[in-house]
Amino acid sequence: MSTAAPSKQQVIEDVLGGRKTVTEAASALGVSRKSIYDWIEIYKGTPNKSAPVVSAPKYVSGESSTRPVSYKGENLLKRMVVANPEWGAGLYSRQLASKGINLGYFGVNFLLRKWGASTPEERIAFSKQFSGPGRLIPEAKYNIVKKGLAKEANISKLAKENGVSRKTIYKWINKYQKASASGVYGETALKDSYRRGENHPRAIYPKIEQKVLGLVAQSPQLSAHSLAKRLSTSAYTIWKILNSFNLGSYPDRLAYARAYAPAEAFTPSAAPAAQVGSGWQEFVPSLAPAPPPTFLSLLKTSLIFFVIAFFGTLGVLAWIRLIGSAASTTRLFGYIFAGISLSFGMVFFLYSLKYYITLAIVLSFSQENKGGSTPEARKKGLLSWILGLGVPDNNGNGNGGNGKVGPVGLEPNLDHIYLKRYPMVSIHIPFYNEKNVVERAIAASTSFDYKGEYEVILCDDSTDETSTIIRDYQKKFLGKAEQLKIVSNTQEGWSLTQVEVAPGVLLKHLHRSSRSGFKGGALRQALRHTDPRAEFVSVFDADFVPYPDTLTLFLKYFKVQNNLSEEYKKSNVAAVQGYQWHVLNKSENWITRGVRSEYAGSYVIERSVGWGDSITEDFELTLKLYEAGYKVVYTPYIQAPAECVSTIKRLIRQRMRWAEGHSQNIKKMFKRLIFNPNLTFPEKVEFLYLSPYYLQAFFFLVGTLSWLISETLFRTHLPFWTSLWGWSLVFTNMFALPLMNAVGLFLEESEEKDYAGTLSFIALSYIVVPGFPGSKRSH
Repeated sequence: MSTAAPSKQQVIEDVLGGRKTVTEAASALGVSRKSIYDWIEIYKGTPNKSAPVVSAPKYVSGESSTRPVSYKGENLLKRMVVANPEWGAGLYSRQLASKGINLGYFGVNFLLRKWGASTPEERIAFSKQFSGPGRLIPEAKYNIVKKGLAKEANISKLAKENGVSRKTIYKWINKYQKASASGVYGETALKDSYRRGENHPRAIYPKIEQKVLGLVAQSPQLSAHSLAKRLSTSAYTIWKILNSFNLGSYPDRLAYARAYAPAEAFTPSAAPAAQVGSGWQEFVPSLAPAPPPTFLSLLKTSLIFFVIAFFGTLGVLAWIRLIGSAASTTRLFGYIFAGISLSFGMVFFLYSLKYYITLAIVLSFSQENKGGSTPEARKKGLLSWILGLGVPDNNGNGNGGNGKVGPVGLEPNLDHIYLKRYPMVSIHIPFYNEKNVVERAIAASTSFDYKGEYEVILCDDSTDETSTIIRDYQKKFLGKAEQLKIVSNTQEGWSLTQVEVAPGVLLKHLHRSSRSGFKGGALRQALRHTDPRAEFVSVFDADFVPYPDTLTLFLKYFKVQNNLSEEYKKSNVAAVQGYQWHVLNKSENWITRGVRSEYAGSYVIERSVGWGDSITEDFELTLKLYEAGYKVVYTPYIQAPAECVSTIKRLIRQRMRWAEGHSQNIKKMFKRLIFNPNLTFPEKVEFLYLSPYYLQAFFFLVGTLSWLISETLFRTHLPFWTSLWGWSLVFTNMFALPLMNAVGLFLEESEEKDYAGTLSFIALSYIVVPGFPGSKRSH
């Protein structure tokens, strides 16, 4: 039995003062007389007899107990906390018990409080100090080394506080001093040298991966155990390789063997037609040398130019003859205005015609996806008939029966595509006074379900509290007493802060003091601060809220268009573009409904590979990509919810900015693209189509006004003009875009109330009419 120190003190004083006998004191406390004599002896031998510690119990408890938590149990608990910081003390205790460590709920809580990790938030912060089980991150090592070198604490204390040995700390100090002598400072000098996965010296599967795939292509009937015997390795290693390539079942291996086994040079038993078919299936367009142009292709091009020139010449001659036959000046001016009306109407009709063809193609392809999954069923669609494309096979090659590559971006489901590796991605998000959406954008962009590392660079040109919101968000992920490190360059006018918000996810805040180059200048500056390990750059607008699987989907589309190869540098596709789904504020007012309806019908494409300072830097970059011979894959199946412009003033400013930048880039790049051999004939036609894109509404109004002048003022109309033709042209042009927007809403499976936005769009088309932009850019 243990007695409290104050009770012992009182008993000793009562016995020595004669107020109690030893027998009475022993009986009152329930102890032996020998214990009383021992206490008195200790008391007399103590210099400071008033201190209660003199008669304190010798029972050892707490950390000094003879039965403390074993090092094995404490280390195992620490590993669990790092791996699963969201668990509670009870779950940790049960998991330890399953591994033979008997540590109860209160024991776990005691250790968690000792480490400063008693709450889930504290455990998340605690786990960020480790790069792996038992391995501190470079920042934590650097802080320990700094304290050791500055003599802020002795090595023994640092070792005890951080749960590492003194030998390890001395090793870090020596490593840091050697690195400093070589010019390497900070956390970089203490970077983790632990190797794992493919980089581990004892890793087997990277060395035999190609051998396994070769055997599968030759003998798909072999099981994992049979393959393991042939390659003298474990069946688990073989299973790991097969699963990474989705070859776990025999049907998958058989399909792989048929698709990737090398074709034989000569097969005597096969008929000539079969030989041609077999060779055609093995043909990979992106890896084959370009053949010389065939006679049919030359004839096709010549015929197109001949038809255009022939009918163009006939039209000009007919127009000259009509003008010359005018009987009076009034009729002459009437013909001129009627001709202007017809010309603008025909230009607008060409745009309308493309919209109708696009609707037919999209609806046809949508029907193909629903009508059947077999290649035979899907080849009958209108899309394949118009474009002459095959249908992507089950592996996503895009190689159909006719040997032509199908529209990779229109492949809706890539669940059967598996990524062998997850390269580092750098995400760039430009901000300018976006205080209402900045925190939402950061939360979405740092929460991707991506197995690899990635960084998020916030390109911030803001002058309001947006920058403060970003800094406050970064500070949430700092350790105790840790300050946000700011790297700045006053000469260039930028500052940079960074913090790791999750394992492998780095959040960088790049703030510029001026808006030099606008959005393009901000993105160009971000490229300079991009991690050199990054293989891909993904750009989102500030109002985007991307889905967690967005990065993985982008890489899958890159892989499919590259014939399932992950050597992306060999591909001429520079970008994969997703769809901006403007639904976040679609019902705010009639303007957002109209703009949302417009976006449902026409997709605005943004690409990224190097940025200019044009106010429409995305369109400028697109033209530069095509000039250099690169291509862009567009897919509507990668969606990023975004917001619509909500006021007339902002809408007019946005559209005038787009129209101005569009005209600048067309003027600068027109000759360079029209006469560029890297562009195909259809791409040049598409470029011609895009050139006057923002003048469609202007053409429509001028054409209508010219028609009214010729009919009412001069009372003249073209001889071949009829009411049926005129009204047909008017209604065809008028209903093209609203119909396209309505079909877009239908394909998006929108709510019924969203279709009212089509009426708002018609009104906005007449309110916002961009004219000819000026030659100088408005700031």
